[in-house]
Amino acid sequence: MSDTALAFARQCIGWPDAHIPNGTTAVFHGHGGGRFRTDDLNAIMKHVAEWCDREAARLGEYVTANVAYMSGRYVAHVFVGNKPRVFTAEATDPCEALMEACVRRREGLLRETH
Repeated sequence: MSDTALAFARQCIGWPDAHIPNGTTAVFHGHGGGRFRTDDLNAIMKHVAEWCDREAARLGEYVTANVAYMSGRYVAHVFVGNKPRVFTAEATDPCEALMEACVRRREGLLRETH
């Protein structure tokens, strides 16, 4: 999950210097800056909601995310636009699924604009 959390922090939250110190489950930003635990669903959802709002304002389209438990796994979706483009991720952890779906959306955006 650490690779997913770092990609989420760097690409979606906008923390280019995000790092995870050895032996922790927290992503840190700078020295004494922001941080979040990779297993704190409330913190992840807060960052995802803020990211969705920023993306929606920038794109002029709605952006929303959700996560559900299905058949022993968590499935997260990011929906963009009126004819939604959907970005999906599955994981055994809801935090990882949400972060991965957002990262896939961000990477999809980069492909769309190049």
